[in-house]
Amino acid sequence: MDESRRGTSRSSESELQREMEETFQRSMEEPWRGAGLYGSYLNSPEDIRRCFIELWPAIEKVLDEPIGVERALLEMRDLVVYDIPDGTRTTLTMNRNMDVQLDAGMWCLAFTHTLKSLGARKVVLMTHTAYNRERGCAEAQRILATVEKGIAPMADYCSRNKLRVNITGMSDEYELGESIKEAFPPIVDSDFEISFLVDYREEFFLEERGRLLISLLPDIDVVIRHTKLHISGGWLPIKTLHSTYLYSQNGTLYSNWTYDEHVVLVAAALLAKLLNEGEILTKTYASIEDVKRRHQSREMNLSNRVVRMHSTSKKLFVMGSPLGLVQLYY
Repeated sequence: MDESRRGTSRSSESELQREMEETFQRSMEEPWRGAGLYGSYLNSPEDIRRCFIELWPAIEKVLDEPIGVERALLEMRDLVVYDIPDGTRTTLTMNRNMDVQLDAGMWCLAFTHTLKSLGARKVVLMTHTAYNRERGCAEAQRILATVEKGIAPMADYCSRNKLRVNITGMSDEYELGESIKEAFPPIVDSDFEISFLVDYREEFFLEERGRLLISLLPDIDVVIRHTKLHISGGWLPIKTLHSTYLYSQNGTLYSNWTYDEHVVLVAAALLAKLLNEGEILTKTYASIEDVKRRHQSREMNLSNRVVRMHSTSKKLFVMGSPLGLVQLYY
């Protein structure tokens, strides 16, 4: 991506419209046009795959038995991530190309694009929970404004790339309901599916309609939580029975991430899945030697494996494993 495109200042809606028109024109002139109006804000799938191929060998060293790049890309096809974006109020950026509301929506788009480019076929994204409304009218309006700004880029991308979109949790009274339904018409034949949780609350799945809709969600491999080392308001009953947890310390604004950092985030999710595969609710020990090895690493040595991919890292991912904690700095 041409980083200079992020540096244009803007102070009015007319300037915003003019730059979007210029962006659209540039996207039509580029070799890869799959992102439509927002193409200049995304790297090509080829760039993303090339980046993964370059970075995966350093990441997979944590595995007892590294699987190699080709196998990793095959595993990506079955990776299902549930991402809970956060940090839009506490992440300070110097993005002059868009306001913070559009910035948050563009992060979700870039993350989805990265997954799709690497061969994943499904993703679940938290839009916001109903519990946010308990913080008062001002906070509810801030969240709705952020969601509204994110509709256009995601709808444009999904339409051009024929992505199927499922909306879960949205009531008939939801303020942006009609805009969302109009933006994401049903698509049957698709090789990628996005499930958005909109105005979500766990109690929804105790209701008859909710129990039906949860059956449409995929089983989750990895839950990613940003900026907070806990999950509160966002658990998916039944669908997370075999999932592992990945903590991403950095907030989810598009301007806070480069495309290779998105690649590492997805790679970290795959690593978290591979580290804990066969461990969650289905764990069996191969031998007493396996038990001793885990005890020695986790209990006696207090294992905390650290992978540093840069001398000056800007992203941190933390995950558990049978042998102890793993920290990945990029």
